[in-house]
Amino acid sequence: MKRFVLPILIICLVALAAPAAASATTFDEAVDQLVADGYTIEVEETLNALGTDPLLGFRLAGTWAEHQASYYVFDELDAMGLSDVRLEAVPVDAWDFEGARVMVGDRVGDKAIIASSFAGVPGTDGPVTAELVYVGMGLKGDFDAAGDVAGKWVLVDGEFDDWWLNFVGAEATLRGAAGVVMTYGEKTYPWYSYPDALGGNDGEYDDDYVPVVYVAWQDGDWLKEQLAAADEPVMATVDSKVTMKLAENGGEGYNVVGILEGSDPKAAPVLLSSHLDAHFRAGLDDTGAVANELLTAKAMTMAGVQPERTVIFFFTCAEEYGYTDCWYDWAIGAWYAITEEHPNWAGEIALGIFIELMAEDGGPLELEAPPDVLPFLESVSAASADVLPYGYTSIPKPSTWTDQWSWNASGVPTVCTSAGGPEYDRYYHTNLENMDRVNHDYLGGVAKWNYRVIQALDKGVLPYDMSVRGDQLLSTIQTGKLTQAGVSAKAATAFKQAATRFRAAAWQWELRKAATPTGKTAKVNDELLYLQEVINATFTSRDQWDYNAYPHEAAVGDAIYLTKAIAAARVGNAARAQQMLSWYVGINWYAELFSPQVCRDDLVRHDPEYEHATWGAMGTPPLIVDCIDEYVMLGEGDFAGAIAGLKDDRAVVRADLRDRVADMTVVLNDLSRRVKAL
Repeated sequence: MKRFVLPILIICLVALAAPAAASATTFDEAVDQLVADGYTIEVEETLNALGTDPLLGFRLAGTWAEHQASYYVFDELDAMGLSDVRLEAVPVDAWDFEGARVMVGDRVGDKAIIASSFAGVPGTDGPVTAELVYVGMGLKGDFDAAGDVAGKWVLVDGEFDDWWLNFVGAEATLRGAAGVVMTYGEKTYPWYSYPDALGGNDGEYDDDYVPVVYVAWQDGDWLKEQLAAADEPVMATVDSKVTMKLAENGGEGYNVVGILEGSDPKAAPVLLSSHLDAHFRAGLDDTGAVANELLTAKAMTMAGVQPERTVIFFFTCAEEYGYTDCWYDWAIGAWYAITEEHPNWAGEIALGIFIELMAEDGGPLELEAPPDVLPFLESVSAASADVLPYGYTSIPKPSTWTDQWSWNASGVPTVCTSAGGPEYDRYYHTNLENMDRVNHDYLGGVAKWNYRVIQALDKGVLPYDMSVRGDQLLSTIQTGKLTQAGVSAKAATAFKQAATRFRAAAWQWELRKAATPTGKTAKVNDELLYLQEVINATFTSRDQWDYNAYPHEAAVGDAIYLTKAIAAARVGNAARAQQMLSWYVGINWYAELFSPQVCRDDLVRHDPEYEHATWGAMGTPPLIVDCIDEYVMLGEGDFAGAIAGLKDDRAVVRADLRDRVADMTVVLNDLSRRVKAL
């Protein structure tokens, strides 16, 4: 009988294993099941129930609402069984907004005008009653035309593309106004352009400026009608309830971390990140992204998958706002994480996926990434038409307006993903951007895309295409403009030659990398991570308006147009000289619009040495050229004084540009040598 025991035992084991195999869940199946069960809806409902303003919401960094969001995500990650789940404190200036009202005429009590405000803007410290006057767009000329506004509320048409509200607030403070009531203006589009849309955003504000509240277009028009029809002063009472706890007094938010261990502890990890804070009760930005990231993590644990690379699930605070009294007040949680909490992660992470505003009908998956990683991401996207119903678009540069920037400037290869619909810009950061706009099936499709990227990174040599970087860099190097800007012909030629050699070395590597022996893959990948760290940290810069640029680009333009301004001043053409400065040099355009003191104060906050320069000091920030005094001199006819000052400015810019070109040339030559050795 014994000879039958083993076959019978095998049959029994197979029979027992069959149900388990049949019930095994794939990642995609887990996603579908979780979406069908309403998991992402549950995440949306839980997070959007949190808000410091009982009516409008708001869960900004450092407030109880943001803390509760962090605790919720912590509990979710812990329940999934991820390892090393933790909260990481981030010092922030917590802005706790409990609501605002504007009362004029019979619009009092329950009929009062509901208002919003902007993060970092102070409140009124109780109701403040004063005369209301209209001052157009709040520019220097508008205030001059309105006359004495001391002690008055000023009604302003907002303009959010050419200047920010901090300039209007600073001008109103300089004029002694009680505060600003801002509304929609004809030059505001597309911002807040629905009649009932309230607006919110980071204020880039100083907490010693006057209060600012925002009222919807329809209410702003009503206020203008009251002013136009009145025979006597119109009185307004504004009550904006804000409590601020500065970082120096213990204000803090929390980043949340959870780890899914990979099968190869030596392989560089993948980072997924979304942000926990939100204006109003935002469904897409970034609650939908948090739901997307949690869905990805939960589906991976539910399906029991283990990629080769460890996956770090990261949730940041203070993406929308983190500090008052500064310009670079957004993306603070990410900046703090990579500069203070985890600086060692630079050069160690294979790819950072930063998830933004997810996911609306009609919105293609938008990829913002440095050129080195974009071809790989595009290839995954092209093969994912089954989960990306609206296709994808791509932008070959990292975004300065998201968490992505700080990590990229530290040397981490990144992509920022988003999926907003065709009308998204009109209700971005408004009370109308709610969870009803989220397509949860599409949200699940993007989670599947996340996983496909993770899977693709597990295969062989890391997919960084440095030849595309070489193409992009070379397109920005024009030796004629470099020499015109003050770089010697020899240095300009050496720079272009270095970039050309780097591109050639990168192309040669692209041709041979597929033949990399399996036994050398780990060593090659380590070198590629080093190269990416150097490339991203060296070449991630921005222009004067905070858009992504290479380190030399802003300086070239500044030097050339300073020369043109000097030439115009020499022939007594003040208007052209001022135009060259205000339109093309640094951010001196504000001198055309606001009082000199307002402009000078703002320039100080752009200095990389400023206390709260934060991520604005990362990478290779542009030199901020202060031509405010020269602009004023030109207007007053003091050409000699203006020319002397502009020559000094040009000398500084030229010296800075020469240093940048020299430094990049050295780095490019070293990169070429190392790429050839791969």
